[in-house]
Amino acid sequence: MKEFFETPTFAPEILEYLQQRHLSLNNDYRMPPPRSNFSESCHYVYEEIAKLCRKHGYEPKLFHVRGMKLADGVNTESLLPKRYQGRVEWGGHLVCVVGNTVLDPLVGIPLSMEEYAETIFESPVDLLEDYWETPQT
Repeated sequence: MKEFFETPTFAPEILEYLQQRHLSLNNDYRMPPPRSNFSESCHYVYEEIAKLCRKHGYEPKLFHVRGMKLADGVNTESLLPKRYQGRVEWGGHLVCVVGNTVLDPLVGIPLSMEEYAETIFESPVDLLEDYWETPQT
């Protein structure tokens, strides 16, 4: 498996998936049932990206995104994606990471973990490698 510590060049199929899914998430990340079959849940999206990554020889990992607890007592544990201008608030989010690069259709392009953590949500976030083993699908 390929491992990266700098932003890798990804296969066009992976980049196309990110861009297409990014466009499909324009209104909100997930529509409520019955209009949704959960195809926009972050875990389902992670699984789809991880499959593509493995197909092209990358080693995907599941990371949990959560709000940071700041030292000044401000608690930003809720995640507010800037893209949705306050319409969506999450308690957590799951993303696919290869090396130091986040692959999240919320963004639509690969970003370094540092840039992702500082720019995608209203407040900085923590990215933690998830506590369960990354499934091999």
